[in-house]
Formats: sequence, structure tokens, C-alpha cells
Amino acid sequence: MHAKVLSKLGNNGFKAAQRFPQLRLKPREHAKITAHRRSSLLFDSFEPKSLEYAVNDVQSGGVVEVRRSDDKMIALGFFEPQYNRVDVFDLTPKQVTSLPTVSDDFFIARLHDSWDRRKRLLQQSRNNTYRVCNGYVDGIPSLYVDHFSDCFLRIIATSAGAERLLPSIIEFFRCRGAEEILIDSPTLGDAEKITLVKPSIPMPRVYVEGGIRHMWLPDSVRIPTTENRYLLHPAYRRARQMLRDLGRDKKVLCINDRSAGASLYAVSTAKWVTCVEEDSVFTEWTRENLIANHSPVIFSQRCEMVQSSILNFTKEETYDVVYIENHPNTLCSLEQWTKTLKHLMSHKLAGVGTIIIMSQETAPLAIEDMKRVNKHEPATRKNIAQAIRDAGDDFNLRVRFLRAFSPSYDYPLLPEGESIAFSLVYLIEGPAIE
Repeated sequence: MHAKVLSKLGNNGFKAAQRFPQLRLKPREHAKITAHRRSSLLFDSFEPKSLEYAVNDVQSGGVVEVRRSDDKMIALGFFEPQYNRVDVFDLTPKQVTSLPTVSDDFFIARLHDSWDRRKRLLQQSRNNTYRVCNGYVDGIPSLYVDHFSDCFLRIIATSAGAERLLPSIIEFFRCRGAEEILIDSPTLGDAEKITLVKPSIPMPRVYVEGGIRHMWLPDSVRIPTTENRYLLHPAYRRARQMLRDLGRDKKVLCINDRSAGASLYAVSTAKWVTCVEEDSVFTEWTRENLIANHSPVIFSQRCEMVQSSILNFTKEETYDVVYIENHPNTLCSLEQWTKTLKHLMSHKLAGVGTIIIMSQETAPLAIEDMKRVNKHEPATRKNIAQAIRDAGDDFNLRVRFLRAFSPSYDYPLLPEGESIAFSLVYLIEGPAIE
């Protein structure tokens, strides 16, 4: 079955080679790579004649040599005309003794290396849910692989160059036990799902984070990547895990909690957990995950599910801990965050002594290429900080910043890069003193 899906990509892998078409930079533009470690170069950085040749003769996603204006080679990259850029994947050292042989195996070796590093570290904490490849930082621009278990993965290729590697990457994971893979790529679309193996002895379709089991996507479901809230967001792992300690013997409120990720940590130690979810499908999915881990008895004694938008949710109770996760449509922009925080304070759902954990991303799944152009410009870290201060001022409350989380080890960044996904933790203190 998966061969039929992959046939749409054609026989388009990278044949082993050391020399490639050349693109020459304008004078001084090479500093963007050599000094600032830029992962991509816009077409404006190249000489027009050099670029004109490449546009006519180089296949989309093909490999090109990036050369300085004095013709010295400085990098190799994918030629991506649909984004008007070149994605750099290999920097040439000052003393060139030999050029790398670029092929599918060249990139698979990088993927194997990044997976091995994460696996050694993260599985020690009983965790098999993490990002295996995070694009350019792991040496394969525009390729993102989320590992939910040895059986279940999600592969996102946002460019033509990364998409050409898909057959080899899928075969790599098939040989290591993968059974089902979600795929998002320009040719295959954003809701493709392929089944590699149908086991003769059916096993539980689950994956694990921090020792807690989560159910894998239902068989019948096909949903676009940016709308898929059935699965955990690995980037928020550290913020979720805080709830096991912060929520001990306390009342916890979880809002937009994907796959009950935060609620499951909280239920294990908290006095009471309330989960608020607007969508009926995901409300039921959250309930199923909670019951699958803690049984109906514990669920009824310690937890409740409320299907409601947060702006319509009220209760005569002040929570000790509030966990809020962004939503691509209803909780994304600065305005939406400000309204939500003011609603919590005005209805005394959050009051003096409440700890608020806010998880946000400025692009879906922390992938810049998937950022959509719409009226809801995602709030930045500074925006979120300003929103909670403004909400506190409106109700004469002080808020104190406790700490911030960027994603953990499996979401590496360049030294100058700013995290696309983050979590902020604040404490609401007593009335502000004039």
C-alpha cells in the first residue's frame, strides 16, 4: 500500500555525486553564511546571471554549490525556487581536502546520528516521544521527524529537497520496526498516512512520554498536520512534566490540553483536575486517554471534563495551578491570550497564589515553513509576558515571572536562533501596592 503512495514522488532520490551546478553570491553576501551561520539564502543574495542559469536548468530540490563572488566554494545547498531560497546543508571548510559525496546515504547517516543521540538521552526518562530531526540544525534542512514510538512516526518535509529523501527515510524506519507513519509534504499533501506493516499479533497502539501511555491516532482518522490535536506536542514536554510536582495535593485547571498530556501528569498527584476543551471530538479523546491510564474510578474521583471555550467557562473556584496550551485558531494571537488571561482573573479562576503555565508556538509544530498567513499573528514570548502583566494590572494584581522553558534537547537551535516554541511560568501575587 505504501509503495503506491510513494510512487507519486517518482524515482527522485539523490544519486551519488561530488560536483554540482554553481551559484555565485554577490560581493560580501558570503558573510551571511561564514559569520552569521544563516541556514538559508534568499535568491536576492545571488548574482542575477548565475541565478538565471539555475532557475532554467536546476531541478527543484537539486543540490547546488554556493560560491563567493571570487569563485571560492563555501557551501552546498538545496535549490528551492518555490521559496526563492537555497537551503544550506553543508559548509565547506577553509582547507578543502575532499568534497563530500552527496547521496541519499549521506543524509540518512546524519538522520541516524541525530536519532541515536536523542535516543540515548531521552529513553533514560522512560520517554519514546521526541523529535528525531529538527531541520537545518540536524543537517537536513526542511525535514522534521517526530518519533512517537518505534512503531509510530510523523515525517514533515516542507521543501522539495527534503521531500526527495522521503522514500529512503521511510525505508530506514521500516527496517527499525515502524508500522505507521504520518506524512506531510508538498506532493503528498498534509494528511497522508501510510501503513508499512500489519502485525499478526495486534499490540496496543500507544506511545509513551515520561512513563505515561498515550493512544495513537485512530485508524479511521486522517487530519491535516496543523489541525492534529490527537497527538502530544513534544516541544512542551518540560512544561507538562512540571505538573506532577506543582500540582501535588492542589486543584489544577488544564486548557487546550492535547491528548491529556498535562492532565495525566497532574492527576497522578493532584487533589482535583479540571480539563477544558472546546471541540467535542477532542474532549472525548482527552477523556479516553485519562481513563486508559487511571481507570474510570480514579477519573471520577479526581478529574472532570468540561466541553466549553475558555471564554465561556466559569466556576466558583480558584485553582492553584493553571496550564494553558495554545490553540491554532482560538488561542494564538496577543489579543486572544490577553482575553483569556483577563477572563481567568475576572472570574477568579486564577487568583492570589495561582501559578500559570503558558505554552505557545510562533509557528505550527515549531516549523517556520508551516506558518500560515492569517489574521491571527502568533504572540511572541514578549507578547505573552506583556499580556499577563496587563491582565494583572486590570485587576490590581502583581504577577511574578518564575521561569521560561524552551523545548528540550530534541529541538536544537543555532546559537543566535530564537525558540519558536516556548513555555512561561508566572505566579500571581497579592494586590499591587500604590
